[in-house]
Amino acid sequence: MAKTVQTVPEPAAAYSPIQNKVPHPVRDFIIEWSINILILLFGTTTLVQAFIDQPIDRPTLVGMLRDTAMSEANVQVMADAIIYKSIQNVRQSYLSAAIAAAGKGVMSIDELNGILADFNYSPLAQQYVVSHVQILLREMLASEAKSEVVPMVASGAMTSDQGLQQLEAAGIQPQQAQLYITLAETKAAVTLAKKEAAAEAKALLQEQRNATRTAVAEFQRGVINEAGLTAALLAIGLDPALVTSIVAVQDATRTGRMKLLWGQLLLPADAKVLSERVAAVLEQLKKQFLTVDQALAQLKQLGVDDQDANALVAKAAALIGKPTATGVFVSPITGQ
Repeated sequence: MAKTVQTVPEPAAAYSPIQNKVPHPVRDFIIEWSINILILLFGTTTLVQAFIDQPIDRPTLVGMLRDTAMSEANVQVMADAIIYKSIQNVRQSYLSAAIAAAGKGVMSIDELNGILADFNYSPLAQQYVVSHVQILLREMLASEAKSEVVPMVASGAMTSDQGLQQLEAAGIQPQQAQLYITLAETKAAVTLAKKEAAAEAKALLQEQRNATRTAVAEFQRGVINEAGLTAALLAIGLDPALVTSIVAVQDATRTGRMKLLWGQLLLPADAKVLSERVAAVLEQLKKQFLTVDQALAQLKQLGVDDQDANALVAKAAALIGKPTATGVFVSPITGQ
C-alpha cells in the first residue's frame, strides 16, 4: 500500500515596500527634471530681480546662466530677457514722459509712433497708445477753452451764446457747456450785484463824510455846541459810538485852539476882536473920555470878568493919576 506524502507550504515572507519597489524610469525622470526646473526658475527669478535698474555685464550673466545647465540657445534668450527687464523702470518712465508730452501737444504723433516702434510695440498696441494721447489732447483743449471762455462770460466780455459756441467747438458736450455758461452767468450776476452794492455804499459813505465835515466845521467856528454836533452826527446816520469819539476829538481840538481871555474861552479870531475892543475902552479911559464907572460898564458889556475888568481899569486909571469928570467919548461897542 503506497504512502501519501503531504507537502507543507512554506510561510509567506513579510511585505516590504523597499523590497517590492519596482523601478519606473519615466516617473523618476519626471521627478528629477521637475526639481531641476523649479530650481532653475527660482534661481532665474532671483537673478532677474537682482539686476533691476542695475548695470549688467553680459559675459558674466551668460556664465551664470550656463551654470544652471541651460542650453546655449536658452542661455542667450534668458540673458536678453534679463537685460531687457533690468531697465524696465527707466523704460517705463521714458515711455510715460513721451505719452504725456504728446498729450500736451509738444510731441507729434509720428514721433511717438517712432518711440513705440523702438520699444517693439505691436501695431495694435501703438493704436491704443495713440488713441489715449488723442483723448488727452481733447481734454487739454476743452480745459483751456473753459478757463478762457467762462471768465470772459462772467465779466461780460463775451455773450453767453458766443461762450457756448466756443465751448462746443472745443469738444465739450452741449449739456456740459450749457452748465458752464449758466454758472458763468450766475457769477456775472453776483459780481454785478456786489459792484452795485459797493457803489451805493461808497456813495453813502461819501455823503456821510461831507455832512460830517460840515458839522465839524460849524462846531469849530462856534456855530453849534457839543450837543448840536452830537445831534447833527446822529442825524447823518453815524454809529453812536463813532459820534461820541468824533465829538470828543473835535472838542479837544477846539479847546486846544481856543484861548482863555478875561474869563472867556474864545477862538483866536474872537479873542483878537475882544482884545481890540478892551484896548479901545482903556484908551478912552486914559484920555478921560470915559469915567471909571463908564469903563467898567463897557467892559462888562464886552463880557470881561469883573475881577479882570477892575484890574484893567485900575491899571489904566493909574496912568492918568486920578479919575476925571465925564467927557465926550465914542463907544467901542456901538461906535457912537
